[in-house]
Formats: sequence, C-alpha cells, structure tokens
Amino acid sequence: MPSLSLTGHTFHLKKFFARNGTGIPLFLRCPWVERLWEQLPSRQKAVLQTLAAQRSKEIYSQTVRQSYRLGPASSVQKALQSLDAPGVVDQYRGFYFLLDPLFAVWIKINQ
Repeated sequence: MPSLSLTGHTFHLKKFFARNGTGIPLFLRCPWVERLWEQLPSRQKAVLQTLAAQRSKEIYSQTVRQSYRLGPASSVQKALQSLDAPGVVDQYRGFYFLLDPLFAVWIKINQ
C-alpha cells in the first residue's frame, strides 16, 4: 500500500484520506499536529499563519507585519530562524514558505 511521509510521520494513503464522519480528512485532525501547534510561541504561530495565507517575500514589510500582527522585523526574523532549524519553514529566492503544504492547509482550516 502506498504511504506518505509527513513531518517525520508515515501515513498509509487509505487511512490518510479516510474521513472521520464530519467530512474532514483525518490528516486535518491529527492530535500530534495539534500538540505541536499548542507548543509553539505565539510569534511563531503568527508567522506560520502569515505564511499559510500567502508565500510572502515581504514578510518583513510593515504592511504585512501590521496586517498579521507580527510585531517588529527583528521578532519576525527570530521566529523564522526558530522555525527554519527544525525544518518547518524554508526560503527560496527571498520567498519564505512552509515546507509541508499539508501543514499550511491545516493552519488555514484550524486557525
């Protein structure tokens, strides 16, 4: 059976796309994702919500920081560095993005 590796966890595709009776795919209701989210500091959550909403080259701009209540650019930089170390976010040609697109979907739906 095909499987999918997601942030260090392996899912069998049949179970991965199973629904829980609410019409929501099970991967969007993973307790380990919820625990990970709960453990993140609020600044990191705000940065992740911003990146889930838009891949932003201007994440340091005043407009983006005000729109998403990110605080000063130095705080955004520290949050991005903290999220880059464990491989949650990355940067390519000045654009920051979440490495796991399913985590971005989870953030959009649950936060």
